[in-house]
Amino acid sequence: MANIEEQSAVVHFDDDADLNDSDFNDSDNDVYDDDDILFDHNVTKGIELDMPLTIEDGQAPESDSSSHVSSEELNIRSDSESDENSSRQKFPEYYVENENGKKKNPHLEVGLLFSSFEELKSVLKDYAVFNGVEPILKRNDKDRVHCVCKDGCTWRLWASKLQGEKTVQIKTYVPKHTCFRVRTNKNATFKWLVEYYLDDFRADPEWKIKHFRSTVRNDFGLHITKVVSWNTRKYAKVLVEGSDEEQFALLHCYGAELRRTNPGSTVIVSQPIAYAVIQKENTSSWRWFLMLLSEDLSMENWSSVTLMSDRQKGLRNVVADLFPTAEHRFCVRHMYQIFFRKDFKGKHLKDCL
Repeated sequence: MANIEEQSAVVHFDDDADLNDSDFNDSDNDVYDDDDILFDHNVTKGIELDMPLTIEDGQAPESDSSSHVSSEELNIRSDSESDENSSRQKFPEYYVENENGKKKNPHLEVGLLFSSFEELKSVLKDYAVFNGVEPILKRNDKDRVHCVCKDGCTWRLWASKLQGEKTVQIKTYVPKHTCFRVRTNKNATFKWLVEYYLDDFRADPEWKIKHFRSTVRNDFGLHITKVVSWNTRKYAKVLVEGSDEEQFALLHCYGAELRRTNPGSTVIVSQPIAYAVIQKENTSSWRWFLMLLSEDLSMENWSSVTLMSDRQKGLRNVVADLFPTAEHRFCVRHMYQIFFRKDFKGKHLKDCL
């Protein structure tokens, strides 16, 4: 299961109901008197002994035969690494299937192996979003998981650890749903949406909320709130661009690189020289600000100075008027977001920059 490595940024996200996946909370220390009875009733007998995999009469309605097959029909292969394990059967292991860089609807089956319960529950969240359902972990402890759908729905899954291992295996699986798809899904959290749409946010960090919600509705048939959409975009920008704290922490590295590539340069990393609060960003306010900055710096030879800014029209005119000999350059990231994106959209352009 591919996971996104989260930045260590301090970012505040608005509270929303989707931040808590209560149905997937661990209960590792919960032990119940009826555990053994539940295990006997739900675990498909013989799955680890190459016996026919069936569900006893009265336990579940009929389902596709592909969900209850003998272990000979599973993906079994011999382990030739040692004589000791040469006769041990191998069940199919779960792996993330991607299409165009995005994960696909998980294919679940009896015998499927997972590295841990955490991976299984993460896959169940993917399954829930793709299929418009909300599974509930009816039994969730350190040795087994019993997952069901809504009351009256026939779908269910039972998984437990292999003896003496941390590996988790699906022992029983009834794939058929008799419930209706949901329009709102608590498993579609902003973090899940960021993981799925991260490449799209790389191409367009300012993806409009209205368009993003429409995309989610078309892809999954789900309605997400504006708060979830806003948090998704905000978190995506942190992953793509980094936080302000992380960017500021790189200033000393930037200064060292300037000294290395421009021998003889004087680079001093300190607090901002000046800032101002104004009513509106226009030619008049920029002229006032830059004139004060020029007086404070008391620089006589502006030809040795490079000014870097965005492409704000009023600012460009004022710089050309006040500092005609200074070199004026523009921020590449801002050029991409504001200028190039109008005519040339897509990730390829940003990669070139």
